[in-house]
Amino acid sequence: FSYETNLSTFQATSRSQIRLSRPQLNTLWPQGFSCASRKGPPSSSCLGLVFWCIIEAMGIPASNRLRKPREFQEVHSLGHRIHCGPFIFQCHLSESLTTPRLGIVASRRVGNAVKRNYGKRVFRELFRKHATELPRGSELVIVLRSHFNRHSFEDLEARLLRACRTIQKNQVSDIATDS
Repeated sequence: FSYETNLSTFQATSRSQIRLSRPQLNTLWPQGFSCASRKGPPSSSCLGLVFWCIIEAMGIPASNRLRKPREFQEVHSLGHRIHCGPFIFQCHLSESLTTPRLGIVASRRVGNAVKRNYGKRVFRELFRKHATELPRGSELVIVLRSHFNRHSFEDLEARLLRACRTIQKNQVSDIATDS
């Protein structure tokens, strides 16, 4: 076995399959921009652009997230709770809000950090994908359970949408009983 003989048969992957953060190969960077124009640490303007690209490319805006323990506690105490198997769906409909807000609880009971972060990424993506289908003014808390990763993305999506429809039916019935 020789490394030299196997190097000639090595198939390089195409550039489109490689995910690089270099400005020349990344479509998120402005055209003609290059951080590596000089030696030494990057300039502050370069760091600002990198920070801006990262923020734009990831995450839910702070206005659409539950951040304070008081907000999570309010949803827990005042909202509806639906057990969906791999997660618990809690929803509180707020009169003052127009856009839905999301909070995710992933305790250490769920698993190690990799598993918890994976679960949070999955549910953030589901929230982004279906934010228009959620009730207006809703504050959602998703509590992950340890076996959530045994379910496919499509199954988690179907369970989340079923819980949203249940909440909307409860909202309609609550309005009908109030009048």
